[in-house]
Amino acid sequence: MPPTGDASPELAKAASAAHFKARRLSLQEDLERARAAIDGLDCWGTTLARPQEMKLLSRRLTPIFEQGFHGFPERIAETDATFASDPGGAWSELEQLTRELVSRISDTLTLVEGAFLRASGFDNGLCRTADCLLDEIAQQARIHWQRTVLPAEREQARPGAWLIGWRFPDFSIWSLPLMAHELGHYAVDELEDWNRERLARKLLDGGWTEAEELRALVSPTELEELFADAFGAFVLGPAYVACLMWRASPARV
Repeated sequence: MPPTGDASPELAKAASAAHFKARRLSLQEDLERARAAIDGLDCWGTTLARPQEMKLLSRRLTPIFEQGFHGFPERIAETDATFASDPGGAWSELEQLTRELVSRISDTLTLVEGAFLRASGFDNGLCRTADCLLDEIAQQARIHWQRTVLPAEREQARPGAWLIGWRFPDFSIWSLPLMAHELGHYAVDELEDWNRERLARKLLDGGWTEAEELRALVSPTELEELFADAFGAFVLGPAYVACLMWRASPARV
């Protein structure tokens, strides 16, 4: 017997609720799978050339994952309560969560790929050497740095996760000083003076007299790149300059 006119809105409401619940559960499962990928690193790495490297990476990467996904389970669960009173708002929030989760899962995939490549020994141990170098620089500069270096598409410091990428497949000792440049991007918001004021960001944001003249010449992004270069040169001296000379090309001028 077909539903009566009075029953149809109730059926539509029930179908919408079931659809919403299925999407919410799917999002929770995606989050759990991403967590399992990070949690399983130290187990999966036993078949690789350097299993201890994977255990070390697991200890460094787990806090990064937890920070990146902090609050997601609670936010996903809260959409259920919102749906009861505001289905449209709940759908909007679920879509926003989906977009955010897709971005973070992309970062997770980068973590896992880089971790396996590093633990396979393909980087000749240089990523671990870079970790030790950056740890020492961070300690001397009083920067709270507990991240890691992984093989990546290009040299980069990924905001949010704050992982540093070592350009694959250029695993040469001449690329090691470039990691200090990438740490410089992180240091912008971490360096403190003796009064514990973080002046680097204020400097780059233009809180000083001649800032308008400088902004007319370089963009904020270029200014941060220059700061990272200055940071790299300051902490590594001639080694950083030699690295830049090695990478230099007249065709880029």
